[in-house]
Amino acid sequence: MYKKIGIITLIIFLALGNVYFYTRPDKLDYYILIGIPVIGENSDIAINFSKSKPISNKDDFNSIIFSIMDSVSIDKPKVCENPPDWVMTFNDRKDGIQYYTANFWINNNSLIIKSNGDESNYKIIESDRAQEILKILKNI
Repeated sequence: MYKKIGIITLIIFLALGNVYFYTRPDKLDYYILIGIPVIGENSDIAINFSKSKPISNKDDFNSIIFSIMDSVSIDKPKVCENPPDWVMTFNDRKDGIQYYTANFWINNNSLIIKSNGDESNYKIIESDRAQEILKILKNI
C-alpha cells in the first residue's frame, strides 16, 4: 500500500517537474533597449531611455537581430542628415555592459541603420522586415 502511494507520488512529482521546466520562461542573457533622441539647446543630441522597456522576448529579440544581420550596406541617405528616429542598444543582463548601439531612421517603408562603432557605415532593412520591427516597437 505504501509502496503504491510512494510510486504515485513520485510519478506526480516528476510530471509536475517536467511541466514546470517545459513552461518556465527562459530569460535571455542579453536585452535590447530603445531610446528616443532629444535635441538640447545647443543642438546637442542626448538619448532618453526613461520610457523604454527592454525587449527580452526571445522571438522579438531574434527577429531584430536577424534583420540587422540581413541588412545591406548603402551610401549615406539624405534622411540620415536629421536626428535618428530612435536609438537601440544591446546590453548584457548580468553584467550591465552595453555591447552595441545603433541609430535608426524610418525611410518610407524601410529602415536605415547606422552603427555607432568604429565604422560609419549605413545599412538598410527592406520593407517586410522593417514592418516587422516597427510592429515589435509599437507593442512595447
